[in-house]
Amino acid sequence: MSVFSITYKATGKADGTLIKGKNAEIKGIFIKIDGDNPKNGIIFKNLDTQNEVKLAKDSIVINEPSRLLILVSSDLGAGNYELSITTQSSKGSVLLKEPRTETLNTPITIV
Repeated sequence: MSVFSITYKATGKADGTLIKGKNAEIKGIFIKIDGDNPKNGIIFKNLDTQNEVKLAKDSIVINEPSRLLILVSSDLGAGNYELSITTQSSKGSVLLKEPRTETLNTPITIV
C-alpha cells in the first residue's frame, strides 16, 4: 500500500492545497477503502490541534485500488493537515485480517 499524491480537481494542481466542499483525487497502490473494521477510511489530522476528522463514507465518490475521488469535508477548518488512509484492501479480492494505514508525504492545506 502506498499513497502517491492528491490533486485538487478544479485546478489540476498536486501541491496539497484543497478547498472544502470541492473534489480531490488521491492516487496510490492498494488504497481502495475496503473491509468492515471501523478504523477503515480517510482521516484528515490537523497538524496544529491534532484533531482528526474522518471523511464520511458517502464523500468517497470513486473507490478504486489505485484512485480515490473524494469530496473534501466542509467540517475541516482552514489549516494544515496530514492525510492518512486505512484499509483492509490488498492484492486481488482477499481482504487483510487487520487494517493497515498509509500517510501521504505531502502536507495538506485547507483554504
